[in-house]
Amino acid sequence: MSVFFPVQCSPSTLPGCIPDQPTFSALHSSTNINTLHCHLGHLNFNSVQKLVDANMLGDDTLYSGKEEFCEACALGKVHRNPFPISSSATSEQLELIHSNICGPLTTSIGGWKYFTLFIDDYSRMKFIYFLKNKDCVLEAFNFKDFKTSVEKETGLQIKCLCSDNGGEYTSNFLRSEGITHQTTTPYSPEQNGQLEHGNWSIVEKIRPMLVEAKLSHGFWSEAA
Repeated sequence: MSVFFPVQCSPSTLPGCIPDQPTFSALHSSTNINTLHCHLGHLNFNSVQKLVDANMLGDDTLYSGKEEFCEACALGKVHRNPFPISSSATSEQLELIHSNICGPLTTSIGGWKYFTLFIDDYSRMKFIYFLKNKDCVLEAFNFKDFKTSVEKETGLQIKCLCSDNGGEYTSNFLRSEGITHQTTTPYSPEQNGQLEHGNWSIVEKIRPMLVEAKLSHGFWSEAA
């Protein structure tokens, strides 16, 4: 036998019923503007104001308080100013050589994991050499071979080498050869932009060639 208990219902408890009067929160909810700023993922205050004006924040239709300096935004959204365009120019070949190492990459079928790129600032000629490790690249055969080759071909001598502060460029070889060594500021690859763009362009050419030929990444040195 079923037993029924009487339940007193009000319009607000029935499904689909809308109360005759707005709720207290909808009329009187007021949130500090800085709290909204934080809750919205540190959204800028102008955008917070637009959301409030468009009534897109539900009950948060009102806000109070004044905009305050947000230390979290200052630390988390800081950006480095763009570097000025370099006005320096070379007047002949080998006056300035840019160099950098790219890697480690997938070990190639020849056992290579890195490549060294040399770019002549005057002619923009690029020379690429492969390395199995990057320890002291200046004393490795690739730089000596590059130096001998280009100096004999042009009849000129390398005057300056520009690189980052990597330990692989730490050597007495440059000093013994009378070559000036310029280094970039730590964590500022933009200062050697030619090399960064050169590395990027080489890698961007290698990948499509391997994809088109349906070859594994182990053939990257052959594609380069």
